[in-house]
Amino acid sequence: MQTLFFSDLVPITWSDELASLRSRVTVRGYPLGGTGLSVTEGVISRIESKNYRLGPTSNMLPGTLLVIQIDAAINGGNSGGPAFDASDRVVGVAFQGIDNAQ
Repeated sequence: MQTLFFSDLVPITWSDELASLRSRVTVRGYPLGGTGLSVTEGVISRIESKNYRLGPTSNMLPGTLLVIQIDAAINGGNSGGPAFDASDRVVGVAFQGIDNAQ
């Protein structure tokens, strides 16, 4: 019988609660085309509701999006990577950066 490579993996879980300011987060992903896992840590520095449109030429209607800003280092290509709380539950997903930010 063949064993699947993922048979012993545990699925990630989403947090049932909204993260709070200054909560620690860990971001994991494979940015910049790398093959090794990147792990960075930071804190939640802002939580707000924003009007959001995919892009200036997007034909999608604008909507409201809950935005959680963190200070963990996230590089290009990390979009879609999860941000975990201290209990390893997903509290957010990386999707956009700010140019020239540190």
